[in-house]
Amino acid sequence: MLLNVLTYLIKNIVKNPDSVQITEDKFPYASVFRIKLDQADIGTVIGKRGHTIEAIRTIMNAISGDKKISIDLDT
Repeated sequence: MLLNVLTYLIKNIVKNPDSVQITEDKFPYASVFRIKLDQADIGTVIGKRGHTIEAIRTIMNAISGDKKISIDLDT
């Protein structure tokens, strides 16, 4: 479920949604999401002063319950 929500959020804010690849590494008390994007979309996802990615992290942490969420960006 978390992977689907993150995929939906990211694909709807980037200009090249077909190039988005998201993988999830699950651990007992945490999930790590690695997002691979087109170079041109990195700034859009990060946002001004990191506000966009921080908002995405906040949403993901809110719906994850007790699980800790980590999100890494890559090109």
